[in-house]
Amino acid sequence: MVVSLISFKEVILPLLLSIAGIVVYSIFVFNFYKFLALKNIFHLDLRQYNDFKSFLGDVYEIFLYSLEYLLILPFFIFVWFIIVVMILIFLNNNSGLEMILLLSMALVASIRICAYYSENLAKDLAKLLPFALLAIFLSDPIFPSFSYFREIILSLPSESSTIFYYFIFVFLLELILRITTFLKDMIVDGYYKDA
Repeated sequence: MVVSLISFKEVILPLLLSIAGIVVYSIFVFNFYKFLALKNIFHLDLRQYNDFKSFLGDVYEIFLYSLEYLLILPFFIFVWFIIVVMILIFLNNNSGLEMILLLSMALVASIRICAYYSENLAKDLAKLLPFALLAIFLSDPIFPSFSYFREIILSLPSESSTIFYYFIFVFLLELILRITTFLKDMIVDGYYKDA
């Protein structure tokens, strides 16, 4: 058995690249699903900037809360939607863009709803698709058709109205979930009884 430095590099270099790719992807997925699956994603605590101690302060606090959870959060959710669209494009080489958009928004919205029920359930759901992509790639390490990927990406502008409707949907969904949670905390759990 003759071991040469050239054949060692030819064997080990692909191994190291594969390990690096799997680790980087797994770290991305880990951070992605943990972030998306949290009920209260932000810990900005914009209320700390509320110097008012009156009714005006309460109104300002509501404004800051709305800014945090009803404007910033839907934007982040929409970014996750785009990431899920990209993953589904790689997983599915024969679905149309409409179906990919529908399934992506259904998954992201389901994760957000589950986050209000159980963050653990939401985390499991959020990591399902990205790790499925990794499993498919590991079982068949042939890269997906980049021409299909490019075709789908170039056709995104034609679905701009659908994407806009989905963004409005995400905003309304988060609003309904926040109001429902607030009312539950206030009425059922007696969150504000001591105030």
